[in-house]
Amino acid sequence: MQSKTLFLLGLCTIFSTTASALPLDSKGVKQRLSQAAKQKVFQGKIDLDALVSNDSNDLIVEYNIPSSSVPSGLERRSYIATNKKNLQTRFNRAGGVQVLRDYNNLPLAFYRISNRDALIALLNDPNVKAVYPNRINRTTTTESLPLIRVC
Repeated sequence: MQSKTLFLLGLCTIFSTTASALPLDSKGVKQRLSQAAKQKVFQGKIDLDALVSNDSNDLIVEYNIPSSSVPSGLERRSYIATNKKNLQTRFNRAGGVQVLRDYNNLPLAFYRISNRDALIALLNDPNVKAVYPNRINRTTTTESLPLIRVC
């Protein structure tokens, strides 16, 4: 009787660890995202379906670092840098997040997120204000284009 109990307990343990180790699908990722996280994606004009179905995403992350109470100049830059370093350390410890570029003195960083658990953690983090896609935007002035006969 005792050996059957141990066998069943071991079998349940193996089954539960195997089930939890399965990779998340895009539907599971969407369910684990909070409404605030979905709003961050929408604000950055990113297609949520494409974001959660990709294996790797390159995103510009804007941090929610309130620096208005800190006087301007070196103190503000130091305050932003310290908070960014703490957040980046936490994301690096979780794994699946790589800093591609850190923008000095700005509450922004460019990340490569290589797994879905890291994406969920990053988007659900209250210290992340918004996420933006890494794309080149070209500006044009619509008023002067007819004058130079481009349109």
